Amino acid sequence: MKALIMAFSTYSRIPMPNVEFSERNQRASLCFFPLIGIVTGLCQWLLMRVFFWLPVILPHTTAYYESYFHLTFPLIRAGFMCALPVLITGGIHMDGFLDTVDAKSSFRSRQERLKILKDPHTGAFAVIHSSLYFIISTLLYLNLSDTAVLLLPMIYGMERALSALSLLIFRKAREDGMAASFAGSAGGYVKWVLMAEAALLAVLMILYMPLAGVFCVLAAAACFVYYRVSSYKWFGGVTGDLAGHFLQICEISMLFMAVIFGM
Repeated sequence: MKALIMAFSTYSRIPMPNVEFSERNQRASLCFFPLIGIVTGLCQWLLMRVFFWLPVILPHTTAYYESYFHLTFPLIRAGFMCALPVLITGGIHMDGFLDTVDAKSSFRSRQERLKILKDPHTGAFAVIHSSLYFIISTLLYLNLSDTAVLLLPMIYGMERALSALSLLIFRKAREDGMAASFAGSAGGYVKWVLMAEAALLAVLMILYMPLAGVFCVLAAAACFVYYRVSSYKWFGGVTGDLAGHFLQICEISMLFMAVIFGM
């Protein structure tokens, strides 16, 4: 239970009671990382239900309101769907995405790119890519079907299982930092738990929506391979920021597949 609380306290903004930090709790907390994604996806499904019922219970008898609910309302819903994961996580993974974009866009030496990852300032390339990311995400949520929205808990859970797994099995770019810390404290059983969770969520996706599920799993696998190759090439290994970058890229790739094949 302490490890569960520690996971939600670290990777989300969901209020949790204070627990004493220990290596044992830190080691086990990675096992609960995918659960945060599942909770986030369920919150999005609930939000989708709320927006589905609002036009039913609110009065809209005039032509203006008919037009509003059919044209404007879905876009507002998509905007909230896009914002909700960031609000739940506090943007911790998006922060890694932005830092990585700045570092890659610098085209400097490996050591300088690693320094940029730790720089608290936001560069122009991060602003540009984040704007594009949220625009594309909003458009994808706008076209996500009522059936495919239930893929979101599995998508968010699987990407987090793979992200956490990478911190344990991939080479580290630094001797210190979050990736090295988790690799040093996590027991051998943690990676097997994460593998099992990723496999289970992949199977559930395929069982729920076979075509969309298969393509979501293929997209996640492709992103995972790209993450490993690019991290080794550009940074000499993985870091916590790179894991966050992978999570965001994997998320939007799987969401794209859910929209295209989940109609």
